[in-house]
Amino acid sequence: MSLRPGVTCPTLSGLGVPPPTPRRIPAAGMALGRRVTAMTAAASSTPPGGRRPETWVDATPAEVRAVLTPESAAEFDLQWREALSRAADTYDLTVVHTCLEAWCRVARVTVAAGGHDGYRALRSTAATALEDRGSGAPGVPWREVRGDLGL
Repeated sequence: MSLRPGVTCPTLSGLGVPPPTPRRIPAAGMALGRRVTAMTAAASSTPPGGRRPETWVDATPAEVRAVLTPESAAEFDLQWREALSRAADTYDLTVVHTCLEAWCRVARVTVAAGGHDGYRALRSTAATALEDRGSGAPGVPWREVRGDLGL
């Protein structure tokens, strides 16, 4: 998806960010005369001190930005503002949600790679692999790889 010519949301795929604060249920709280938060019978999926990767679906833009490398955060800021601007013009939040989902994947990869240095190393390795592939380096046919593996 292109936000504007030459600017696209990233397409990479957890975090050490604290979980969101519990949501208050006003009607239930008033009826019981105390604060009540939403609960389920399921065990907590959030380990102490952080968010699990599968919970990124509810991440806020601030939580996502907090784990990005400075260079990724700058790109996030540019794309986020562009998405908000388009949403304001079109009254359609789809572009905002799409952009945030894409950056959630980058945040997840950043954390999974061990932080900023790990993410930079991962990007460097990927760039090198793409350069090697684009320079006409001979590849190995898939059938040959499968044969070597005995598949």
